[in-house]
Amino acid sequence: MKKFKFNFKNRVSKVTAAKSTLKNKVISLLIIDESGSMASMRLSTIETYESIVNQIYTDRTKYPDLDQYINLWSFGDISIKERIPPTLVSSTNFPEFHYHPAGGTPLYDALGNSLLELERFLKKQEMQANQLVNVTIITDGEENSSSEFTHPEIARLITRLKENKWNFQYFGTEHDVDSAAAKINITETVKFEKSAQGFKNMQCNYAVLTRTKMNTWLEEMKDFNHS
Repeated sequence: MKKFKFNFKNRVSKVTAAKSTLKNKVISLLIIDESGSMASMRLSTIETYESIVNQIYTDRTKYPDLDQYINLWSFGDISIKERIPPTLVSSTNFPEFHYHPAGGTPLYDALGNSLLELERFLKKQEMQANQLVNVTIITDGEENSSSEFTHPEIARLITRLKENKWNFQYFGTEHDVDSAAAKINITETVKFEKSAQGFKNMQCNYAVLTRTKMNTWLEEMKDFNHS
C-alpha cells in the first residue's frame, strides 16, 4: 500500500473545498470508534484511514469527473472530534490521523454531531450540485455512553438522510453488528475480525462497496441526463 507523507499545511480548508462546482462530488464521512477497547487495533485503524485516502486518491484517474472529499470523525468518552473537515483529496500530502483510544463508546452522540455538521456544510449553495454521501461507521462495540442523542433520535435522523440519498454502512466487530445497526435504521453491515488481517479484509470490503455505489450512482445520473 502506498504510504503518505503527511503535512497539515497542505490540508484543504472547508472554504477551498467548497469552491469546486464543476464536477460531481462524492463525500466520504468516516466515523471511527476511539474507545479504549480499540487500543489493541490502533495501528490497524490508522492504516485503514490511510488505505481509504489512498483509494480515493488513486480513483481520481478512474473517476475523472468526480471531486472526492473525505470527512473524518472519531469518538470516545474523552472526546468526539471532527478530525478532518470535508476536504478535497487532491494530493498525497494529507493530514495524519492522531488516534489514541480511551473511554467508552458514545456512538449516538458521534453520529448526531457528525451527520448534522456535514448536512449543514453541504447545504451551502456551492455544494448543492450532484453529490453522493457515503457514511461509514467503524466500531468494535455498541453504544454505551451517549448523553446528547438517543437511539430513536439517531434512527429518525438516519432515515431522513437516507431519503436524501445518503448511504450508510456499519462495519463492526465483537458485538451483534446486525442488531446494533438495525436499531438506528442501518441495513448495510459488514462484520470483520478484530485482528490485523481482519482490518485488511475490511479495507477491501470498503473499497468494493464504495466503488459499487459510485458506479451505480454515476449510471443513474447518466440515464437521468439522457432521458
